[in-house]
Amino acid sequence: MARVIHKRNQSENVLELIPCIEIVKIYLQSFLIVFYILLKNFLQTIKYYCDKQINATRQTFKRQFRVLSSVSSSIRERRAESKSESDKEIISPYTFSSQFGVHKYIKINKTRFHYVEKGEENDRVILLIHGFPDCFFGWRNQINILAQTHRVIALDLKGFNDSDKPLMRYHYRPNQICYELKLFIETIKIKSVCIIAHDIGSVIGWIFALKYPDSVNKFISISTPHPNLYWNSTNESTILTHFWLNMIQIPILPEREFNKDQSIIYQSHKHLLNNNGTQKKSQINDDLMQTYEYIFSRTEDWNGALNYYRNFMFYRVKSNYSIRCPTMLIFGTENSNFRLDTAIKSSEFCENPQIKVIDGADYWAHQTHPIELNEILLKFLLVDKKNGEESDDEKSSSSSKQSIMGRMMNKVYSVSQQYGSISATSGKIFGT
Repeated sequence: MARVIHKRNQSENVLELIPCIEIVKIYLQSFLIVFYILLKNFLQTIKYYCDKQINATRQTFKRQFRVLSSVSSSIRERRAESKSESDKEIISPYTFSSQFGVHKYIKINKTRFHYVEKGEENDRVILLIHGFPDCFFGWRNQINILAQTHRVIALDLKGFNDSDKPLMRYHYRPNQICYELKLFIETIKIKSVCIIAHDIGSVIGWIFALKYPDSVNKFISISTPHPNLYWNSTNESTILTHFWLNMIQIPILPEREFNKDQSIIYQSHKHLLNNNGTQKKSQINDDLMQTYEYIFSRTEDWNGALNYYRNFMFYRVKSNYSIRCPTMLIFGTENSNFRLDTAIKSSEFCENPQIKVIDGADYWAHQTHPIELNEILLKFLLVDKKNGEESDDEKSSSSSKQSIMGRMMNKVYSVSQQYGSISATSGKIFGT
């Protein structure tokens, strides 16, 4: 049955708040987490002062023995030198590198946005929207490839990297974020863009494509389902858990916790670690990981990023809205954040959907499998349908599409009963 499409104006709100009872539950759980964190910090403080008292006693004892004191002093000096080297300011070799394009700034509603641009000015425009914890640098494997045929703009979202970071959470409400994105596109004198997005950037892209359909000519979501499924399909084995979402509703404390313990960066970007999967810094690809350490090296670097989750999780897209433009959903078979069946469910909110599956790719498919993903992107971006006929690119890739569809069918067979027969849905979803 065809979905009823609601005709809308450019300024109409496509979002609705979740029920009040759900909001109350979230904040009650947040208060319990506050108590847990404060108790933990209190116990750590007691331990710190106890250790300090013990160390003072040891120092008193050592002063009675000059020889031991002399040896201890030399040890302390060596440790101090070692600490000073480890505490040196992290300098990223990539953050302001020109190899990805020209770094530019633009001011929208008193907020300065940083973005990287590459490609010919008259080419069709691709807007890359990153996720969390990330920035424009997350598209390092796509910018140069896509810029050969398009004008590529990799944006630092408000609150990330070198864009301004307003402190208050109301600056990050979904409607305001999408409105500023609309102003950004208009300010650089572009009528419409192709949006390629990942993670929370895809959530923004979904909402923006629904709210401002005339500003989006194509939409590509990488590893990320429809916003309603994004919040309702959280996997407890990943970062995006209910506990995590409730915990970050607390002001100030999460930023301080994440800044002290940057394990969330290593957990998110574990694909940058060596093959043995260890998280020891000595075995990390220094150049790439240090970039992320630099981007999130201050407490305020976490504030803006977390404010997206503090706002967006309370909103859902109204059920009678669908994306008008051609839409592609790219998922990996090893995506531990969202199952493949969420891609099928998401396609029901698109008038012209396609689904592509990359074998072995995880949630960060654009970084772990850039060659396969870039090939899919270029075919989708360059294809030109006339009178319903396939282009040469489509014909030449038909065999690969069949194999990808076969793998997809094997993955989603267990959930096929929810959507009718597989053969009935494959025509709409896979375009075969």
